Amino acid sequence: MTRETRLRPTFTLWLLLGLCAVARAAETTPIAEVDYRLDGKLILVEVAVNGGAPVWFCFDSGAPHSIFDSAYAAQLGLKEISASTVTGTGQGTVPVRKTAAVRLQLGAASWHVAEPWIIDLSQVPIAKDTKGLIGFDLLSAYVVRIDPTRKRFAVFAPEQFQPSQTGARLPLIVDNDKLYVDATLVVRPGYRVQRRLRIDTGSESSVNDESVKESPTQRKTTLGNGLGANFESISGVFDAVHLGPFTFRNVWGPGGAGSLVGMELLRRFVVTIDVRNRWLYLEPTNAIDEIVPPPN
Repeated sequence: MTRETRLRPTFTLWLLLGLCAVARAAETTPIAEVDYRLDGKLILVEVAVNGGAPVWFCFDSGAPHSIFDSAYAAQLGLKEISASTVTGTGQGTVPVRKTAAVRLQLGAASWHVAEPWIIDLSQVPIAKDTKGLIGFDLLSAYVVRIDPTRKRFAVFAPEQFQPSQTGARLPLIVDNDKLYVDATLVVRPGYRVQRRLRIDTGSESSVNDESVKESPTQRKTTLGNGLGANFESISGVFDAVHLGPFTFRNVWGPGGAGSLVGMELLRRFVVTIDVRNRWLYLEPTNAIDEIVPPPN
């Protein structure tokens, strides 16, 4: 990955870095800040349900509702109030049940979930001790920051949050409990597309978009690896991905339906999601220049 401008480590730069450190120190104190663990590139945090013992949940900004694994929901004695189906990253639909309201707690922060979903997560390729997914309801209640350099997950009161002055601030689009950011994808020289990418921390992909099927460098691959059935498709190389002021070169990405940006790119930043004020903050880390690898 390359940025548009590179700086040499001059005395001025070190002074600016010092000032940035002061700016970060002046930020709002989080309501809660906890360590997180990685499952591949996915983020797992400990969450308590209705005052019970903390268990592992995956933070999934692509989930419009928080989700409980069906076995864990049965253990909690959650009662079904309705049933339907949903779609996920795989093909076909997935049965989903809804249950009565619960309260979730992460550290000192708690929030109300009106109608959690219950889905069988046993076939989803996440750590077997994962009891559910934290979705949009957390993001609607708090400003959320993910710091991969320290593996820390923090939440802030939206009305008091003051962002760091480092990095970039991008407009955040919120539509039907889903989050998006605008980007430009250069599939090959002379062919570029503007895309509204769904922000999906529950995906380990870099950028998913069907336009990559027009890339001169591609291979067959298995996509899905989440809710729904896996399917055969194409992964390819984007010549460039422009995300705000950041430019990534030679980016391998899947060509599935729907456009999203996942953790392979997001893990390169300290990411702050401010739903109330409609901003996405990206602060580059030392991982910013790492190569985006081909699919396994």
